[in-house]
Amino acid sequence: MGSLVEVLPGILICTFDFSIFALIIAYFLFCYTTILALPLIIIIILYIAIGIRIKRAIPPGNQLPSTQERRERMTHKVLAMLVTVVAVLIVFRFPLLIAMMACFTGSTTLCSKPNFMFVAWTLTFANSAINPWIYFIFNEQFRHGARLILEKLIPCCFKTANEVEPIPTGIHQICHSPHQLDEIVHMDQ
Repeated sequence: MGSLVEVLPGILICTFDFSIFALIIAYFLFCYTTILALPLIIIIILYIAIGIRIKRAIPPGNQLPSTQERRERMTHKVLAMLVTVVAVLIVFRFPLLIAMMACFTGSTTLCSKPNFMFVAWTLTFANSAINPWIYFIFNEQFRHGARLILEKLIPCCFKTANEVEPIPTGIHQICHSPHQLDEIVHMDQ
């Protein structure tokens, strides 16, 4: 099924050996629809629907001017995040889209360049790793949640030099050990 092709002297790449043209078309259509077109279209449609719904949402009751301004800022941030996610998705998937179209149309200039194909596939897969960073940048609640999780996983990395222990209150101020606390409790009885 696969074969090694020498692209340049001493440089081999693994390629599929398509001896039937129908198989080439089927492979391209499968890859194009499942990896590029369908996810891109679904994500764009869903993010546009979310953006429209957020923009059209009417808050309940009468709002104070400060609440309305805060809501408008939050709506703006969410819409900016949605636009960024969709733009990054398009930019990162575009090189693979171009490469697949070039390979399908028979242009060997892009298909025979292993570096371009490697970068195109790497960008496509890297998009999934970049989305959490976009949410981290734009969403304060996401940052807070991520920090809480990371503090639980690696607590040594989140203590600062200025951090102090909380001041004990009540009976704990008097007692320095659990044994002293037991003595005080038994004396009261």
